[in-house]
Amino acid sequence: MRRALLLLLFCGCLALAQLSVQYNPDSSGTPTGLTIEVKGDSPIAITGMPYSAIETLTSTLPDGTQQPIKADRIYRDSMGRTRSERPQIGRPFTLVEVIDPVAGYRYVLDPENKFAHRMPVHVESRAGNGPRPCYTPLLSRPTALGNGVVATNEPLGASVIEGVSVCGMRTIFTYPAGSMYGNDRPVNTIQEDWTASEDIGFLVLAKNTNPHGALVSALKDVSRGDPDPALFQPPQDWRVVDETGPFTIALPSGPERPHRTSTVIALTGLPYSAEQVTTYGSELADGTRLGRQESTFYYRDAMGRTRQEPSASLSSIDIVDPIAGYRYRLDPTKQIAYRTVVNVKTKPAASATAKAGPTQPPVTSKLKNGVTSVTEDLGAQTIDGFVTSGIRSTKTYPAGTMGGNDRPLTYMNEGWFSPQLQLTVRGQSSDPMSGHAASTLKNIKLAEPAPELFRVPDGYRIVAEPDH
Repeated sequence: MRRALLLLLFCGCLALAQLSVQYNPDSSGTPTGLTIEVKGDSPIAITGMPYSAIETLTSTLPDGTQQPIKADRIYRDSMGRTRSERPQIGRPFTLVEVIDPVAGYRYVLDPENKFAHRMPVHVESRAGNGPRPCYTPLLSRPTALGNGVVATNEPLGASVIEGVSVCGMRTIFTYPAGSMYGNDRPVNTIQEDWTASEDIGFLVLAKNTNPHGALVSALKDVSRGDPDPALFQPPQDWRVVDETGPFTIALPSGPERPHRTSTVIALTGLPYSAEQVTTYGSELADGTRLGRQESTFYYRDAMGRTRQEPSASLSSIDIVDPIAGYRYRLDPTKQIAYRTVVNVKTKPAASATAKAGPTQPPVTSKLKNGVTSVTEDLGAQTIDGFVTSGIRSTKTYPAGTMGGNDRPLTYMNEGWFSPQLQLTVRGQSSDPMSGHAASTLKNIKLAEPAPELFRVPDGYRIVAEPDH
């Protein structure tokens, strides 16, 4: 929740905070357009204090690896006109908004079609204020929140960051044992905010530190003085389109996705039910252990129909019916069964065996962007009466290839797979972000499950789901 609050508050220009932006995907899930609607109160124009800056948001992993998330540019001139440039993550498109209180218009620029979508806007103006004294609360004693969490405020006084006068406040949230990620002792998260005490930006620096790293937003490259006047008006060769309600902007089209048909292997003659228990854990620098456990239940009948059901009550349930040629994704909340056509390959479970022979040497591959992948053949092993094949995969991402990481990141995944069950009987993984995980298949029963497990429940609405 703290992270969401941080993202919401960090908007120095106040303009984009009023735009509701919704992606419009095609049948494959690829965004093809944006529907934009103006919501919220009228903006306030600050006059006499021009500036430009970059609003950045960066995530830091526990090992110190940094990953940039965003870098939005903002501008304001002496007349209170503002411009915000927000690159859309993963798309070659930047959402640009201009508010001109002098002309009384808001513009949203569409570079793909060279349109300037114009809307009338009522703006209240006031002169910008210089540095104000920092507020110091009379009491900073701990405050009890829900679930035993305690919050303590600590005023940090006045300072100057990026040439901007700021006031600081640090809030420490103390979570008792068992209340955060299964922690075995109390854990602190720290929110430190440096708010502008003059009318330049809003949150100049904000840092949220938690057991899994830190999230830092910062106002950088602050430059006082009037920006280029051309930034606050549409380009001369663009068409101005007047809007009175929600409107759509077409996104640049990327490479067409190849059509893919889902193929499933149905093994017959070996019904079973089993529970896969996965334990997640990590350890902080001070030795505090964080952990949680999840279960997924698997079922297969003699005809090869399967069901996969996570223990979480609101999670979707997956059913594959090779007899009918459908896969169903059940949504218990909406009581909808999303149906997809599948290709089926059927064979007896007895014919599915683990490979025999000596293990193969490791295979090293060079992937895109310099990523190195190493695959190791771990041979065969009998686990709980089932012959399994072991594979360990390790991927190393060089600096700058995984969200802007400033050092290499290594991910490892190891699994022992049973061809007869078509399940991983034992596995483990590790990554720098979430720590390590270990899974074990338990309570294996070689018996026919209840037939109703493989049918769409009564009362569910069946909806066709396109191939992705």
